[in-house]
Amino acid sequence: MPVYHATGSRARAVALGSLSGMSEPFGALLASLVANEHSSTGAFGGMFGLTAGMMTYVCLSELLPSAYAERGVPRSRVVAAFFAGAAVMASSLIIEKFASAAFSGPDGEAAT
Repeated sequence: MPVYHATGSRARAVALGSLSGMSEPFGALLASLVANEHSSTGAFGGMFGLTAGMMTYVCLSELLPSAYAERGVPRSRVVAAFFAGAAVMASSLIIEKFASAAFSGPDGEAAT
């Protein structure tokens, strides 16, 4: 809808929407070529690092400045919300780590 309203062209909106929709399957195809059962841990680490860098960039360059620009929201609340979100993510990783350890056998394989 934003492309249609910005350009007035229904064809351009459909074309760009379709192109945008194809980015995820294309990315999944590329990722499956890089990360499969024969991949090294370095390949996975590199992909996770690349993804983390992209997400951090979007957060720092787009989301935080937009949050700071909101009227009526004190900077301290934005900063507190940022760190609360980071704490939620860190907590979920810790919980997942303990949960997977509790449900795995002594050799690290899933218990049956």
